[in-house]
Amino acid sequence: MAKEKPYLDPEINMNDFADQLSIPSSYVSQIINERLQSNFMDFINKYRIEEAKERLVDDSFKHYTIVTIAYDSGFNSKTTFYSAFKKHVGSTPSQYRKSVES
Repeated sequence: MAKEKPYLDPEINMNDFADQLSIPSSYVSQIINERLQSNFMDFINKYRIEEAKERLVDDSFKHYTIVTIAYDSGFNSKTTFYSAFKKHVGSTPSQYRKSVES
């Protein structure tokens, strides 16, 4: 995940991900569900949120809007990004950015 960053693909799905790993999708699903206590989209979105968090505080991305950072982090919907961010971080992206800046 860290090296190839498949989560940056907004169209990634379980089958594509399993193909990249060369293992059956049912096995990938089982691992994510049982070992990580998560579903596939939450698993992917956690990586996307971490990517967005890094970009939100990186000076080289200061001129990017939050929505642009969301899309560049693999999300294809502003609403989905904000919901996932709030769920995983406990604040909105702009609140997060401000808290880290101060």
